[in-house]
Amino acid sequence: MKQLDISLLGIDGRDFRIYKTLLQSGPSSIRAIAQASGINRGSVYESLKKLSAIGLIGYQQQTAKTKKYVAEPPERFDGLIAEKELELKGLQTDIIPHLRALSHIEPDGFSLPSRIYEDNEGIAAILRDVLATVESLDVKQYRAISSQQMRQYMYKRFPNFTKQRLAKKLFVKVLAIGGGGETTEFSERRWLSAQDDKQQEKMAYTIIYGTKLAIISITELNVPHGIVIDDPAIASMQAFLFDQLWSQAR
Repeated sequence: MKQLDISLLGIDGRDFRIYKTLLQSGPSSIRAIAQASGINRGSVYESLKKLSAIGLIGYQQQTAKTKKYVAEPPERFDGLIAEKELELKGLQTDIIPHLRALSHIEPDGFSLPSRIYEDNEGIAAILRDVLATVESLDVKQYRAISSQQMRQYMYKRFPNFTKQRLAKKLFVKVLAIGGGGETTEFSERRWLSAQDDKQQEKMAYTIIYGTKLAIISITELNVPHGIVIDDPAIASMQAFLFDQLWSQAR
């Protein structure tokens, strides 16, 4: 079963374990919850207070001094997620103007036409920029030239890139050099052959999106790095060359 991470909702592993215990057992006392979950009664009590405050559990009063706790339906998580989305949108509204006031970067792009990124975190930053930029375009599409050597380095810090791309319905045309790679929804892939294996080993990964061109490669120590150039003329020329190759690819 897939490991669920619900920490973004302000619920830790102990809280979630207690909620699931109640969901399975039905109305239960603190003592019964502690026995079923293997968590001490003091910790159970603290988690019950938190879960009650966010609306995930209720209780049934049995006598003047005793009550049994009940898990609310799992659909309550829809409300929690919606609330978190509103909080994040509010944060976005507040934090970007605040940081923009401190930044020398122009609002409509980079202050310089190019920017260098290093290691896996840097590549993840480029990929996030691809999603954000393409999502803002009228035609939500970008182009990529994928080299067999570079594919293994592209998504180490952003394994959900394709999942997010699909959720945003962003289309990509991929020219793949060498074997491998697969076509997913909202994508089209064609293949090009390198003259020989040694030539293929030296090829970078290229992404053309909006007015930007990203080129990603690795050092001799297999550390990925990339450069993003924000220049409409350069991006337009690279898109033109891509389309010429696309018409020739199988």
